[in-house]
Amino acid sequence: GRSLFGAAFHGGQQALGVPADGIAVGAPADLVSLTSDCWEGDDGDAFLNSWIFCRGISVDDVWVGGRKVVRGGQHVDREAVTADYRAAMRQLIAMHP
Repeated sequence: GRSLFGAAFHGGQQALGVPADGIAVGAPADLVSLTSDCWEGDDGDAFLNSWIFCRGISVDDVWVGGRKVVRGGQHVDREAVTADYRAAMRQLIAMHP
């Protein structure tokens, strides 16, 4: 699991043009916390394997640039985004009946 995670992690950094600073003072704070009922193992590799290969993993919280944008698995602006999406869909449908 470690090599799979490492390749995906570094590929994501490259695709986004993000430096490989990791968690460090002054680095962008883009973080994800997960929730699961299937954590297994007693070391980092075992935990990583259970995260990658088990079911029941979900996103709990997300921070982008140090700002929390997902709380308890839902975007903090979910209601506004949903309302904007529905309004846009109504406009598109009205334009093409």
